Amino acid sequence: MTTIDEARLRRDPLLAAFDPELDSVRNVNSPADYRAARALPAPEVTVGVASSLAAAAGHAGPIGPRTVRAATLRAAAGLTFGRPGGLVVTSVVLNGDQVTSDGETPLAAGDVVIFA
Repeated sequence: MTTIDEARLRRDPLLAAFDPELDSVRNVNSPADYRAARALPAPEVTVGVASSLAAAAGHAGPIGPRTVRAATLRAAAGLTFGRPGGLVVTSVVLNGDQVTSDGETPLAAGDVVIFA
């Protein structure tokens, strides 16, 4: 087994670019660790909505881009459309890639989400 310490992780340029706070490798080994992780603020992500979907939701034009704090696609959709319970969206672009519209898809700080 190989153990990599925090200093080595922070020197990795790819990890530094996408996860400078090392949130993706946070240890959650006890109920207290889990509670502490759940108490952290959701990551800041940028969201936008294509004109056609915005119009279907009653908006005159495209929505965004705007920054919201959301840990999942469902949370981002709820904040974007003002529907905290979520919204069914069939087409989602995450960081330029077409992805599943599974509401539980996790988001990380700096992600860009476009609902189409």
